[in-house]
Amino acid sequence: MVPSNVDKKSRDGEVAVRLCNYTDVYYSEQILANVNFMPATATAGQIERLTLQAGDTLITKDSETAADIAIAAYVPQSLPGVVCGYHLAVVRPGVEQDGLFIKRLFDSHYLKSYFEVSARGLTRFGLPQYALDNVAVAFPTLAEQRAIAFFLNRETGKIDELIAQQEKLLKLLAEKRQATISKAVTHGLDHKVSTKLSEHDFVGSIPSHWCIYPIKAVATINDESLPEDTEPDFELSYVDIGNVSLNRGIEGTEVLNFAEAPSRARRIARHGDVIISTVRTYLKAIAPIVNPPSNLIVSTGFAVIRPKQNLSSAFAKYAMQSAAFIDEIISKSTGVSYPAINASDLGRMALPIPPLDEQAAISAFLDNTTKALDALIKIQNRANHLLKERRTALISAAVTGKIDVRDYVDDEAPAMNAAPIA
Repeated sequence: MVPSNVDKKSRDGEVAVRLCNYTDVYYSEQILANVNFMPATATAGQIERLTLQAGDTLITKDSETAADIAIAAYVPQSLPGVVCGYHLAVVRPGVEQDGLFIKRLFDSHYLKSYFEVSARGLTRFGLPQYALDNVAVAFPTLAEQRAIAFFLNRETGKIDELIAQQEKLLKLLAEKRQATISKAVTHGLDHKVSTKLSEHDFVGSIPSHWCIYPIKAVATINDESLPEDTEPDFELSYVDIGNVSLNRGIEGTEVLNFAEAPSRARRIARHGDVIISTVRTYLKAIAPIVNPPSNLIVSTGFAVIRPKQNLSSAFAKYAMQSAAFIDEIISKSTGVSYPAINASDLGRMALPIPPLDEQAAISAFLDNTTKALDALIKIQNRANHLLKERRTALISAAVTGKIDVRDYVDDEAPAMNAAPIA
């Protein structure tokens, strides 16, 4: 296993290459020539060691969570000029090893668990070289490795088709949820009401009796932060960008002492606030704060929006989840690989505001509607989760010899189908 030290920078005196990055591996089952690889440069030594060869498996060596360590993608054909990038490692088979079998080993419960436990870190995790070099794996004969790989290609392909159908349905449900919110917070519930054209293009038409205010006029931003002289043993419940999603809100927290917490663990969030990610805004990490623990602290990568008297918290949480609002945040963000918006620009963004009684009616309507949609989404997510568990269990059983697949030997076995990780 060879860890990569090729970063995204281009340097004079080095050779121009195309770089296979972390996301290319994380979101794909295999790496193909049609990937839009990033231009970069590398030394002659790096090119010799890290150019992608047929049979290679690339794994994620560093990540924000231990569970995302050793995610694997297979290289079915050699890709001259394409080099493995930083935060990844190349696993290259020996003479008596089949590359696709190795890829499936990394998909198994055994290696996933081993590398998750072996990862080191607090807010970012990485695999030490010792863990890469000393993992114990049992290899059957080369012929049986190929039989297992062929069997798994065929069987996981069937499961992947079912997962794709579930993903399509989940996408449609999420789109319906977003559209319902967007329509209600920009047009209200009375479809016959007279409208007026807003001077803000992204808002469009709104009911004539509504007003447009900048966020800073109807809410405060980043009111409270932990002081730097906070007691070292103060226990906080920390929320980072990766813990938040648009449809599911805050999905988890990390309990830390102040002394060991990252320097960005500073913003205090309270009930009724809305947190909006101001970094990596394409992630759409926006969530309402509902009955939080008293020690809830969020990353400084969030803006903490606290509604004033003329904006109800119940309405605000939906208004800031509308498609138009989110698209405007993304469009105002600067930076290519790490797009961000500052709190001042966010505070100047326009928000359509109805009267308080109408805010309450819209909020109640959306509470009921999204509750029904969220119940359907939860059922589909559960079904999807079970399919993925079945997939991993099947792979684990095959690569550890619990399924006899020797009858599946086929020298003409097709290559693994190109498909995104479900």
